[in-house]
Amino acid sequence: KRHLKIKMLKEVLFAVCEYDFGDEVSENIIRQMNAAFPGFVATAMDEQGNNALWHCLFRKQIRQQYGRVVFYYPQQYEALEKMLLEMGCDPHRQNNDLGLSYAMMRENYAD
Repeated sequence: KRHLKIKMLKEVLFAVCEYDFGDEVSENIIRQMNAAFPGFVATAMDEQGNNALWHCLFRKQIRQQYGRVVFYYPQQYEALEKMLLEMGCDPHRQNNDLGLSYAMMRENYAD
């Protein structure tokens, strides 16, 4: 049961980071999750080793065209990025599949 709860929490966390619900909504959900489960946001990884920061990079627009995946420049989610970093998400954590990190991607796609 505990494993299932953790898996579901991860899915919610990553969905909040991936979908453009608006910064205020996303931040509130993540803050409540981190308050209920201290340290969870910082340590949560998907099956490929990606953390919450990585899931901010390729956000899914639900307002204009449902399901369209687009790359978001960091300036478009700065508040969310700052909050995740303050919570302890590691921008240099390399994922298992590609060996890339959030920091590498952010540097390559900076304006």
